[in-house]
Amino acid sequence: MRRIAIFPKRLSTDGVTLPRAVPFQFPTGEQPMIDHISIGAKDIAASRHFYDAALQPLGYRCLSDSPGSLGYGADSPVLWVNATDRPVPSDPRSGLHFCFTARSRKSVDAFHAAGLGAGGRDNGRPGLRADYGAGYYAAFLIDPDGYRIEAYFAEQA
Repeated sequence: MRRIAIFPKRLSTDGVTLPRAVPFQFPTGEQPMIDHISIGAKDIAASRHFYDAALQPLGYRCLSDSPGSLGYGADSPVLWVNATDRPVPSDPRSGLHFCFTARSRKSVDAFHAAGLGAGGRDNGRPGLRADYGAGYYAAFLIDPDGYRIEAYFAEQA
């Protein structure tokens, strides 16, 4: 299975890798598939505590904080967490989860540890996932509202 990051930390074009902060024009007709994801949370303070901790080791932080809404990303918000009294019910068999890119195995490990320490539940300890592909190193958590999230690092062969 081929996986593509929605907003990679680095963009590569014609063999030249550009830092994400450098303005980038996508070639005609090309653009990110998804602009952002929004999820609902019953307790926005608990979600803030969890996502601040879990996403920090991956290089992501809260970039927008307004009453009832948090926006996370590296340069611009890509994940929105919004207060609601009816978040999507947790269903471990639904297949729904969100995967965040990591810079290293160490950042995947730190994501998992920080998330557990901030109210998350384990859904898969850090490690290689050979069934996902060679060099696929990942960890899985469940956030306070039951959303399944993952951090993954693609090791180069």
